[in-house]
Amino acid sequence: MENVLKKIVDKKKEKIEIYKKTYLENKLIEDIKNIKNFVNFKDKIKKRNVEKKISIIGEIKKASPSAGTIVENFDPLNIAKMYIENGVSFLSVLTEENFFLGKLDHI
Repeated sequence: MENVLKKIVDKKKEKIEIYKKTYLENKLIEDIKNIKNFVNFKDKIKKRNVEKKISIIGEIKKASPSAGTIVENFDPLNIAKMYIENGVSFLSVLTEENFFLGKLDHI
């Protein structure tokens, strides 16, 4: 498994270097400021803990390095709706492209 993790990290480092050359830092900061539905993960976990509620993270991913493709007709929006309807506290959406077949558009 260590080799797979190293491959994922190495590939991501390559993509980040390319991204840094094409995306201006000021633009990134502006985009982050414009996020409308930001939820502070740490604050929400603390609040749920005080309320004695369990926090569940629902993971949305099309594939994994160990299992290959998990969902053929992958519809992340439908999966998110299903999780929310069933009481999931948070969503984790894998966007890594090479090993998990994710996309930023899945968010």
